[in-house]
Amino acid sequence: METRVIGMIILAGVVVQLSLGFLGLVTPVMMAPITIAHVVIGVGGFGATLFMTNKALKVSTTPITKYVMIIASLVILGQLATGYMLLAGMGNLLISHTMSAWLILALFVGHAGYAMYYAKKQKQ
Repeated sequence: METRVIGMIILAGVVVQLSLGFLGLVTPVMMAPITIAHVVIGVGGFGATLFMTNKALKVSTTPITKYVMIIASLVILGQLATGYMLLAGMGNLLISHTMSAWLILALFVGHAGYAMYYAKKQKQ
């Protein structure tokens, strides 16, 4: 599968995750079906991001792709950690969980914009 398609799937997953969180559908109860879906999408997104980071470290098309993917992987790992702590009852981590979700979205959207600009610049 082409890496652009995987990147779009990851970005769509981030948007779905943010939507589920801000609509108030995710509750700190692991037995709720929406919460289980939220966890599964998050863990799957982490796996897909690690795959993309591996690809970026081997062959990078833009100069900053490696750095963005490494930072995104670390932020998503922190996101998983705060999510599981929220499930354990640490409700004071909700703000950091939300802010890291926005950071993940900004990293992926910013990198996509930069990659399109870089590809256009290379063709000229």
